[in-house]
Amino acid sequence: MIRLMQLEDFTQLQALWEPEDMRYSLEGFQDLLARNPQTCFVYQEGQRILGAACGTYDGRRAMLRSVAVLPEARGRGLGKQLVRAVLVAFQGQGLYAIRLHVMADNAAGIALYESLGFEAHLDVLYMGLNLPTPADSFCC
Repeated sequence: MIRLMQLEDFTQLQALWEPEDMRYSLEGFQDLLARNPQTCFVYQEGQRILGAACGTYDGRRAMLRSVAVLPEARGRGLGKQLVRAVLVAFQGQGLYAIRLHVMADNAAGIALYESLGFEAHLDVLYMGLNLPTPADSFCC
């Protein structure tokens, strides 16, 4: 069943997201839920979380993020159901332009998003920077 994400889900979500290189601290997760209480969902069977998807809105941009399904639960349409739950929640908030980031080598993810109507924007370049730790110096 799909339900709203809760703080008590943190431990299981860490185990789900960590292999996908998605990490949250407990404080970061609390902030995520506080800012997006109606747009983050999990798929749960019994006591086990099999998948998750979260929609975030910063006042300017609605983003789909943190979509993941346990490997043994893939191929059952859980990811699509979770993403649809986020999209319906966004619509209910009057948000209609949704963006996401997906790794270029994630063929299954790209196929999922395209099946839901997402289109690639090849004119956008995604860039990142890893700032030095406090022990290092940062100079421009």
